[in-house]
This record gives sequence, structure tokens and C-alpha cells, in this order.
Amino acid sequence: MVNIDNACCFTGYRPEKFPFPFETECAEYREFQRRLSTAISDLINGGCHVFYCGMAQGFDIVAGEYVALIKKLNKNLRLIGVVPFDGQEKGWRNEWRDRYKALLGECNEVIVLNNAYSKWAFGQRNRYMVDRSRYVLTYFDGK
Repeated sequence: MVNIDNACCFTGYRPEKFPFPFETECAEYREFQRRLSTAISDLINGGCHVFYCGMAQGFDIVAGEYVALIKKLNKNLRLIGVVPFDGQEKGWRNEWRDRYKALLGECNEVIVLNNAYSKWAFGQRNRYMVDRSRYVLTYFDGK
């Protein structure tokens, strides 16, 4: 059982909602990555070692990829993928589908909440993660 005091979950915009392109050539994206890595490192330094990732395109996957990278150096970290329904990635562009599958392979545990899409699936995923986390890490630009 995960101690809620040591857990964090991610939620945030999909790529098309960000005010900058998800491209490493973009200075705003690089600054976003820097701030995200700092926030995650601060959480880890504060004792957080379990990270729930909702496995959505954009913020979720980028944050999960950073945790996956760090957990190669810190074996105490756990990354838990929380998939709202089986086949969530169908219909995504190849780039995001490939990143999704690679990140699933880096997770210590994958939880699939539903066999198929329902209008409640995403809310159920979010509630599952929030109920098990003390911290929620997100990106919000005020819009």
C-alpha cells in the first residue's frame, strides 16, 4: 500500500493547449522542461517517491518521462501508470503513441481502470490518482 504522504500525481494540458509548441528548439518549451524537472526534483527531495501518471498526451507523458529518467538513478522511486481505459492511445499521432508505449514500459505498475471508453473514464482516472496522492503537479497558464 502506498503512503499518500509520499505520493504525487500529474495532470495538465494536452499539447494543443500549451501556449508554445512541444519542440526542443522552442525556448518556451525548454523553460517549461526546466521548471518541470525542478518541481519534480523538489518533490523527491521533500520525500515524495511515488508518482501517478494519467498517461495522457502532453503534460502527463512529459512529466512521467522525467520521473522514468530519474528513477534509473534513484531506485526508490516508483512510477505508476493509471490508464483510464484500454486502448486510450488509439487514434493518437504516432509520436505520442510511441511515447505512451515506451512510458508504460518504464512504469513499475500499470493500472487500467476500464476495459472500454465511458464518459466517466477520465474523471475516474483523475479521482483514483488524487485520492492516492498528497501532491498534484500541473501546468496552468491562467487560461
